[in-house]
Amino acid sequence: MNSEEIAMLCANMSLREKDGPAQRLKLDLRTAGVQRMALSLVGKVITNKMVDREAFTGLIARTWRVEEGMEIEMVRHNVFKFQFHSADDCRHAWTVPVDV
Repeated sequence: MNSEEIAMLCANMSLREKDGPAQRLKLDLRTAGVQRMALSLVGKVITNKMVDREAFTGLIARTWRVEEGMEIEMVRHNVFKFQFHSADDCRHAWTVPVDV
């Protein structure tokens, strides 16, 4: 789905009174979401070939030497989301070059 398709879908969205009352997100849920996003990175491997997820995960784990753990999720073709368990590990990942 491209940005134009997303914009068109959003333009068709509406919230009417008959749909029910709008509710605000509870502050603790919002805070937890912001904290989780602060420990996330997204990266893309630039290659024409499909990356082997298991091999890539092992390489990143050895290269970054994450101490408190992380999860790696393939979002789409060679795009990965990294969810860290600590801010130190997330910051460290920014400073370590990955050269394959």
